[in-house]
Amino acid sequence: MNKFDQIIAAKLNSAEYTADEGMWTTVEHQLPLEQASGSSINASLYGGIAAAALLLLGFSSLPTLNNGAQEKVEISTIDEEKTNLDTEPNFEMNTIEIAADNEHLPQENHEIELVSLEAISKLKTPISNTSNSKKIEEKEQNINEGKDKKNISESFSGEADAIMLDFKATGIQCIAKTVHFESTELSYSLKWIIDGVHVFEGNSCDFSFNEPGEHEVVMLADINNENYSVKKSIEIFERPTPVISYSVASSETCFEQSIELSSQPGTNAYSWSLESEKANGSNVSIRATEGRHQVYLTAVSPEGCVTELVQEVFVEGGLKIFIPNSFTPDNDGQNDSWFANGLEKCASFSVQVYRASDQSLVYETNNFAPWNGNIKGTSEKAVRGEKFLYRIASTDNCGFKKKISGTITSL
Repeated sequence: MNKFDQIIAAKLNSAEYTADEGMWTTVEHQLPLEQASGSSINASLYGGIAAAALLLLGFSSLPTLNNGAQEKVEISTIDEEKTNLDTEPNFEMNTIEIAADNEHLPQENHEIELVSLEAISKLKTPISNTSNSKKIEEKEQNINEGKDKKNISESFSGEADAIMLDFKATGIQCIAKTVHFESTELSYSLKWIIDGVHVFEGNSCDFSFNEPGEHEVVMLADINNENYSVKKSIEIFERPTPVISYSVASSETCFEQSIELSSQPGTNAYSWSLESEKANGSNVSIRATEGRHQVYLTAVSPEGCVTELVQEVFVEGGLKIFIPNSFTPDNDGQNDSWFANGLEKCASFSVQVYRASDQSLVYETNNFAPWNGNIKGTSEKAVRGEKFLYRIASTDNCGFKKKISGTITSL
């Protein structure tokens, strides 16, 4: 057994092995390559020249995009059958939808387009399987006894051309996402070699790539005691790795503060959320009250790969309203009236106070007049231990509305 056969046998008969990239590269160079005839080369050359001319003519009529907005673009194509040197070209109009910038959609599970690196190739590999070896011995015995008139080499002549062997892939073309490889023919004994290192057995296999770029997938099939291979490549894309920065623009006349959020690079599509606040874009502004908050970011690359991040932000400052929960309307000069401090900084407000016992309105105002304990519409005054309910509706100078309610006790 030569060195070539030893390497292939090791690949076929072992699910786990130490990869020798140098040896495997040597094997790949020894696999048969497809040859292109002179006529096919000439056809490709002339076809390429014609296609280039058509593309240049088509692209010259393309309009430009206005501010990245989505618009329909009319592309003209030439009807080659009706075009000659003596007549005017006849144009057929095709409509193509072009998406606006930064509107990338996440990839969904789909059938992945693979690039064929090598069609069905027959490998000269010894079969270690006992049952297969037995079949070969029986065939040789039949030939020696004259029971089989065909030579072994003749029996397999033209076999590679008649064999239907192929595979497909489905999944998401992003790192750390699962891709499912499956043979289109389910009657063969198969092995899979991914990037020359990872080996699997069966009619299908699942694999998650950890590196972006082109990856090689080889499917090996045992057919009629002979080994065949199909080699393809799959492209895997990197997930976005956004860098987040933020700043807080404080204002003492607004309940909520403005969080200025930014993420780079700008080629990705970004969606932000903080509780009920949502925004899209590389640079956004989200409002939040004082305290610690978690901002959630979803980044989608142009290829549809997704990354989700959480950024903690801390907000300080802002308009605050202090509302006393008690007062002593006894005219002693101390704490005789009740009012919510901070309302004077609001653009507008209204205050209502109700008696807790019967929910009757005892006080209301939309100016800065504090309540002195007098019961509206009567000569009564709040007595010690009596409870009241307040309701405040206010609008700050940033247009944000806030409603507050609670209780007051007369002491």
